[in-house]
Amino acid sequence: MSNRIDGLGAYIEETLDSWHAPGAAVAVIREDDVLYMSGYGLRNIQTGDPVTAHSCFPIASMTKAFTTMGAALLVDEGLMDWDKPLRDVMPEFRLNDEYATQHATLRDLLSHRTGLPRHDAVWYGTGLTHDEIVKKLRYLKPNGTFREKWQYNNMMFEVVGHLTARIAGVENWEELMHQRIFEPLGMTATWATYQGMVDNTDNYAMPYRVKRSTKEIEPIPFYVDPSGSPAGSIHSSLGDLVTWLKVHINAGRSGERQFVSAGNLAQLHKPHMLRPAGGVDMQLFNTTLFAYGLGWFVDPYR
Repeated sequence: MSNRIDGLGAYIEETLDSWHAPGAAVAVIREDDVLYMSGYGLRNIQTGDPVTAHSCFPIASMTKAFTTMGAALLVDEGLMDWDKPLRDVMPEFRLNDEYATQHATLRDLLSHRTGLPRHDAVWYGTGLTHDEIVKKLRYLKPNGTFREKWQYNNMMFEVVGHLTARIAGVENWEELMHQRIFEPLGMTATWATYQGMVDNTDNYAMPYRVKRSTKEIEPIPFYVDPSGSPAGSIHSSLGDLVTWLKVHINAGRSGERQFVSAGNLAQLHKPHMLRPAGGVDMQLFNTTLFAYGLGWFVDPYR
């Protein structure tokens, strides 16, 4: 294996240069063994600070996998059920479609099959609380029937994050993530919000974009969700994500501890809905078979 990794560093540096990317952090793991872990390039172009394995990045929609893990832990404890109507535990939950309202389950919300399109303008950057988002769902028009097709929908994860915090008896989703996932796994460089990160560390990557015309790298603002977003607000480091990934490739175990049951972990990873095959995906994977689990994209590789 060492011979196969020997040229990885040079390859990453060449790739960063060709992509005009300031920096990256990369790891290779097998079961419980970390075979390779290193930072490359800069996390801050202005100051020249380098990326390390402990530099924090926004992980965007990888947050959804953490939100689903929070639900899986509660299913393990018998406090939730993948397949019972959500209204049984959240009476105020209501969609525009009455049948979907009465029958939608945790599994439906987490696999993007409620019939609702994204409707992101309703919540993204508006400062709405999770309670307010739940109340607005009944006014949003579906463009498909219930369980007809896969449609990515961030608001359903906002709902699940709000609900799981309530059922766990904690103040909010951020507290649930810290108490039930980050702290038990020893993820000390992971925060549920941007503010949590900047309040606790200065080792984080600044956001940039590349101008199409000149390929110049320019800074852009951070996206900040003040209330925390179960759909996309976690910030984490490579070192912590290696710890997180080990749970997923070791049947739910973290060291000697069974963190989540193997059965409920398998629910997250198995296909629940077929996804439309797009041009880029087809070129990357040379197939037309793509699916979605619970908070995870499930794609074939070679």
